[in-house]
Amino acid sequence: MTFCNFFITALAVLALASPVQAAQYKEWPLPNTCIFGMPVSGHAVMKGNTGLITEILKAVFLPEGYELVHADLPYRRVLSELAAGNIHCTLDLKEHPREAVAAKTVIAICELSVAYVRTQSFEDMDDLTGQKVACLHGYDIQRLLPVEIKPQTVYDLTSAILMLDRGHAKFVIDDATLLKEAIQETKIPSNAFGIAPLMSLDIVPVFSPDEKGRRLRDIYDRRMQKMIASGELQRIMSENGLSKVGIQNVLKANGH
Repeated sequence: MTFCNFFITALAVLALASPVQAAQYKEWPLPNTCIFGMPVSGHAVMKGNTGLITEILKAVFLPEGYELVHADLPYRRVLSELAAGNIHCTLDLKEHPREAVAAKTVIAICELSVAYVRTQSFEDMDDLTGQKVACLHGYDIQRLLPVEIKPQTVYDLTSAILMLDRGHAKFVIDDATLLKEAIQETKIPSNAFGIAPLMSLDIVPVFSPDEKGRRLRDIYDRRMQKMIASGELQRIMSENGLSKVGIQNVLKANGH
């Protein structure tokens, strides 16, 4: 009997199977999921369900029976979907979380920095006052700053650096590592720009304001403490390119 004949015969047998026989086989259960909404951000959140933050969250939830699925969406869209319970998790500032169920354990530290053209200068926060500042669309940079700026929103940091180079923006604000990566992508010599530290921000996951969100928050905080104690978190961070200093900063932010 050829494979084709065998396949046709098998279909015929299945077609003749009684309802009682078919009922003996239960449907395969769909896995529990935790949808992590966040725009792609350098090596932290990458396409293909990868990146430092994504890998940490996968390690947190998989042993608890939850598959982590990354949804690459603009941040403002993420926040609205989170509030509606369509997305279960995103990232926010520990000090100023929006209306969501915030975790206690810091997952990352954002070294918010300013990029500028070296022919100009940047001294301190006051230099931003009234200036055109390029930043990613959907991130409310203004709420972090004590001075008023003129936000120039873009959809990727490479475009922001090009705006800076062409004089369409005076400064660009984002994480220092992401700014360096964006400068490299433009192919413009890196020594044309300066990057100065602005502030350090503790980042935590926030969850949907419902029963599932609270359950996932509790799992996250419990699992993260276990992963720190066992060294699993440090291993994941190291394997995904975080420096020893960066790892120590995250541990310190969590009281270790």
